[in-house]
Amino acid sequence: MVRKRRQRKVKPGDGSTLKAYKWWHSVYRSQFEIDHDGYRYTLDVDQFDWDERAFLYRDGRQHAVSVMPASFPVPGGLIEAATSTYGMKRAHLVLETDRSETQLHAVPGSAEAWRARLAVRHPVLSRSISTASIVILLVALAFWVPQAVEGLTHIPAVADRIGGSWTSPVVLPSWLRTTLAVGGVIAALERALQLRNHWLVDADTWWFG
Repeated sequence: MVRKRRQRKVKPGDGSTLKAYKWWHSVYRSQFEIDHDGYRYTLDVDQFDWDERAFLYRDGRQHAVSVMPASFPVPGGLIEAATSTYGMKRAHLVLETDRSETQLHAVPGSAEAWRARLAVRHPVLSRSISTASIVILLVALAFWVPQAVEGLTHIPAVADRIGGSWTSPVVLPSWLRTTLAVGGVIAALERALQLRNHWLVDADTWWFG
């Protein structure tokens, strides 16, 4: 049902030519591709696009466009796209026959492609970085949740309903709050480069956004 609703948002592309990807585009642009059913499909996303659109190209020509999260129909399946605050969290081909999923490949020169090469060439280092990112985000979550609850209970309507406000026993010095914020942003970016997103691990990334 969700995929059907997303497919209804898909509009035909204008047939324009796909612009070549340059390394400096990594600052704002994500691009993934896959060969399927005799075509090369390329998913192109401008992270600064206020309309939050994804563009699908077929053999270098704009084939379709949709607001994200998007589900583009292709022969025998769908190409799905979704973003988080810090980058892509989904760029997958989903086949209709068995619902199997294949992640699209990041185009050469992109930050996502660099992160994928690191995972292949230095798997131990890659796993260590991934683990560190998860730890940082979970630690930050443990500190930010009490702060969020405290802020919520200081809203007059909420305070009246629960019989008063609540003050968090966790008081962080400014330097530690700054460190957690910076570390959280870096960790969130690192996970976005791998299209990793978990409802709990990444729950607090919107704080940093």
